[in-house]
Amino acid sequence: MPKKNGILRHIADIISQNKLLSSENEKLGKQNEELAEELEKYKSLLAKAGKAETTSKNLPEKKSAVLRYKTATVLYADILGFEKFNPQFDPKSCVDSLDEIFIKLQHIAAKFPVRNIRTIGDSLMCVGGIPNKNITNPIEVLLAAIEMQYYLKDVQRSSEMGKIWKLRIGIHTGTVLADVSGKKRPHYEVKGETVNLAARIRQFCEDGNILISASTYELVKDLFECEYFKKMPVKYEGEMTLYLVKSIKTDYSLQGKGIIPNKKFSIRFNLIQ
Repeated sequence: MPKKNGILRHIADIISQNKLLSSENEKLGKQNEELAEELEKYKSLLAKAGKAETTSKNLPEKKSAVLRYKTATVLYADILGFEKFNPQFDPKSCVDSLDEIFIKLQHIAAKFPVRNIRTIGDSLMCVGGIPNKNITNPIEVLLAAIEMQYYLKDVQRSSEMGKIWKLRIGIHTGTVLADVSGKKRPHYEVKGETVNLAARIRQFCEDGNILISASTYELVKDLFECEYFKKMPVKYEGEMTLYLVKSIKTDYSLQGKGIIPNKKFSIRFNLIQ
C-alpha cells in the first residue's frame, strides 16, 4: 500500500509540473505575440518617418554618385564655451582641450556605429543608418548622444578649463541623400531636408541637453525617458514638436542610472534588429 501511495504521489507531481509548464508556455507565447506587435509598430513608424521627409523640391538632379537613404538619423552637436573664455587661459591649451573633446566625441560615435560626416569649427555632424542601412539607427544615435553628454560632464568636473565647455545636440530622423566620393576610403557628403532640420533643432536646444524631433521620438520613446519641450516653426510645413531626452529608461539601464543600457535593453534592441 505505501508503494502504491508513492506511485500516486509521483503521478500527481508529474501532472502538477505539466500544468506549470503549460502555464509558462502560455505566458511566453503571449510575450512573443506582444513583442512581434511592437516590432511591426516600430517598422511602421520607421517607414512613415522616411516617407514624411521625401519631397521632390529638395531632390537634386540624379547622379551616379548620389545614394538615397530612406531612413537615417542626423545628429548635430555644438561645443559652447568661448563666450566664457577667461583671458588668463592659455590659448594653446584651450585649442588642445577642444581638439581632445572632438576626438573623443568622434570615437563615441564610431562605437555604435554612427558615421562622423564632418567637423567644422565648434560643430560636429554624425549620421546613423549610412552607409549600411538599418532600422535601429535612431536608437544608436541617441545612445551615442547620451554618452557624449556624460563625457562632457566628466570633462567639466575634471579640470578648471573643462568647466567652460558645454554641449548641445539636435537630432532628426528622415530621408537623406549622400554624395559619395573616393573608392578606397569613401567620403559621404550628406544633404537634404533632414540635415537642415537637425541643424535647426540643435539651435533650439539649450546648453547641456539633447533635443529630438517628433519623428525620432516616436521611434525611441519606449526605451528612452523623454519629455515635451516646445514646437519649432518649419517653413511650408507648420510646426514640428520637439522633445527633450533625459536618459535611458530606468528599467533598461544598468543600476537604473539611465546612462548605460542593460541586458533587458539589449534583448529589446536585438528583437528590433
